Amino acid sequence: MAGKVILPDTAATEAEPRSLRFRRSLADELARLRGDLLAVMRGGELVGENENEDEPRGVVRLVPSLRQRQASLALLEGYRRWFDRVRPFLDRDPAAPLAAFDEAFGVMSSFFALRRVATDVSDEVWREMFELESSQLVGYQLTLLEQAGECFSLLDPRSRRQFEDLSVKLMPRGDRRFEVFAESSLGEATEEMTVPFDARDVENFVLRNCDPLRGGVRGWTPRSVQPFADFGGALFEALFAGPVRDLYMAHAAAIGSGGAGLRIRLRLGASPWLATLPWEYLYDGTDFIALTGAVSLTRQVEARRPVRPLRVDGPLRIAVTVSAPSDHAAIDSETEVKALKATLAPLISAGLVRLDVAPDGTLPTLAGMIRAAEVAGSPFHVWHFIGHGRYLEEEGGTYLNFENANGTSQAHSGFELATLVCAHPALRLAVLNSCEGARAAPEDSLTSVGAALVARGVPAAVAMQFSISDGAAIRFADDFYRALADDGSIDTAVNDARRAIFFAPNESEWATPVILTRMEEGVIFER
Repeated sequence: MAGKVILPDTAATEAEPRSLRFRRSLADELARLRGDLLAVMRGGELVGENENEDEPRGVVRLVPSLRQRQASLALLEGYRRWFDRVRPFLDRDPAAPLAAFDEAFGVMSSFFALRRVATDVSDEVWREMFELESSQLVGYQLTLLEQAGECFSLLDPRSRRQFEDLSVKLMPRGDRRFEVFAESSLGEATEEMTVPFDARDVENFVLRNCDPLRGGVRGWTPRSVQPFADFGGALFEALFAGPVRDLYMAHAAAIGSGGAGLRIRLRLGASPWLATLPWEYLYDGTDFIALTGAVSLTRQVEARRPVRPLRVDGPLRIAVTVSAPSDHAAIDSETEVKALKATLAPLISAGLVRLDVAPDGTLPTLAGMIRAAEVAGSPFHVWHFIGHGRYLEEEGGTYLNFENANGTSQAHSGFELATLVCAHPALRLAVLNSCEGARAAPEDSLTSVGAALVARGVPAAVAMQFSISDGAAIRFADDFYRALADDGSIDTAVNDARRAIFFAPNESEWATPVILTRMEEGVIFER
């Protein structure tokens, strides 16, 4: 497995679904808030008055005392927080009763403000009506939550697509010639391969179709998918030939049955130039296999340090760096951060995820955040970078552009960043939503930031092999974390994000994200 993120279970009881326990806690909290409100209402005198002369005679507003007003407004704030915990779950489903729930919230808020109106009633009757109507409204809200029960299902561990591993290792045998060693649970196979492109062919393909470097990219959409099908088809035919093709086809035949999936684990370390090829465009004559949702492509980074799953007892913590140096083109980082918060809001509401955005885009701030969280006993598990990245040919590697103290850019290499994160073993996943974070020099595959982080730091990373536009970057982050929250699988999350970019529509950038991993077992976090 490339990486399964299993969200922590913070509930005390294991006998029932977490979603049911969470909804029960919401019901208990709402009932407690109403009970406290009734106590406030009963605990002092309410004075009836006509609020203005234009109101008909007999209309009575019972105005609370200052003490009651303060107490009820504190409860109103608690009720708003309760609403903010519930609303993100309903936002997940267009069929959820959003309008009814919002209307009920508005009416119930007037109860918490003690501003209910009655006509020709006594103080005692007003209080009885208040209790009866508020009870009915609470019951109505809980009924709406019951009807929307599916919206809370992401809190429950679910059986999702199971990916079988097909390890494909390429060993150099001459100029563009390689020995392909394929291995899986179904057997082993060996075949010779000749890469149908040289370095100039690949560079021209990328410059012409994938990496336009225009404006504020982090894109451009070609008119047709044919260039990608031609390139990916030739690469597919070269990689999967003879017995290796037979082994692949045996797995492909099983993909459609029982929700099975295939993870093609590419081991390219023996020839770093191979890492510069956009394998994500592999095309089998019918489909781009990485767009089917059933096939995951991962780049295996060979590393000596074994990785064991990390037990997470509290919320999964995500640190976000937004780097917007003044001497670089502006990127729409604000929209991406809003999308991240909205996507993760249900899990944040349930206490399963915590999202912390760094106050600035400097590396010392990131280092301080990571260190402080670890000292406090609640370390970060995921680092998400929003900003610019660039492959510098003269430097022979990729750099991420952080900010320096005066707000201009400060480039940091993968080696520097890996030196930072390797000291923090709880950090298990890096998501680099920037240009070229997965691009390496042809002579050394570890010169990309993503590969360097995985080789010396985090067990898995998702990075971009080309430039990426703002629109594609935002769409990627939104759908990646939405799927990660639902499924916990990096394979599924990247596949869903690819498809979201493709259907934007965007016919080239869907292949830009790359999964790099040194995991053998595949589970990054466990309960």
